Amino acid sequence: GELLRQVQMPDLQGLAENFKIASEQSTPKTEGNRKIFTQTIRAKNERVKEIPGIPLSCFDVDKGRYTTIFSEPVSLKVAATENITARQAEGWDLKKPTSEIEAVRGGIAANVYDQSELLTDAAFSPTAALIQPCYVVLWAGPLVLFAVLSLTRLLTSDSPERRKARRQASASRRAASRLARINSRTDSAPQEMADVMRQYIGDRFNRSAASLTARDCREILQNTCPEKELIERFCRVLEQCEQSRFAGTNTDDEIVDPADVRTLVKTLEKNLK
Repeated sequence: GELLRQVQMPDLQGLAENFKIASEQSTPKTEGNRKIFTQTIRAKNERVKEIPGIPLSCFDVDKGRYTTIFSEPVSLKVAATENITARQAEGWDLKKPTSEIEAVRGGIAANVYDQSELLTDAAFSPTAALIQPCYVVLWAGPLVLFAVLSLTRLLTSDSPERRKARRQASASRRAASRLARINSRTDSAPQEMADVMRQYIGDRFNRSAASLTARDCREILQNTCPEKELIERFCRVLEQCEQSRFAGTNTDDEIVDPADVRTLVKTLEKNLK
């Protein structure tokens, strides 16, 4: 609560023997019921094995008096280091000095490094550029995009041949779906079944369904279906449905069942070449 504002940074002087404590301190942060202090320390040598417990004085409400508590020690594994001398920092131990003549010509820097060893050839190479990722995207990206678009257009193009193939492949399925929705007891049922049967032949053989008659259907099926009896049955049902349009109300024996017509269409589809 409000008491967190009074909490100060714990005393870290007990760590000064084995740790270097930075003079800078970050601003403490309050998160919920915690106040967080951040302090950077660095071990002085590799013999340091842990950060000892840090003391914090506080008031113990249970005991009714002030007390000092300690944090849990933190185990460390410190690697040995080596101090760099000024001679090493200048590079004397990394490379032998150049000749006296070179020292005169190049100045102090020539005593340490040869300039040609410090330079990297950064000339532009067309061959190397071709295999770099950024250049590969620039020259290969449009080609890949063109190939993908061409393939997509080829696969999705709606040519007359494709429309014809889809019409033939789905002829039986569409006929069966329409027949399933026909109520045989309605006056329009014969007309609807005749339309479906003609439409099936039209879709299956890429013909105009509106102009097809039972005789036209018989001639078309004779060249594609080896089952003559099946052809006659299909054409007879079609003729019966067409005649029922003008004959008025039929008896139960004369009513054509849409389910029978659906079965007839499926059987005919299986026997077509």
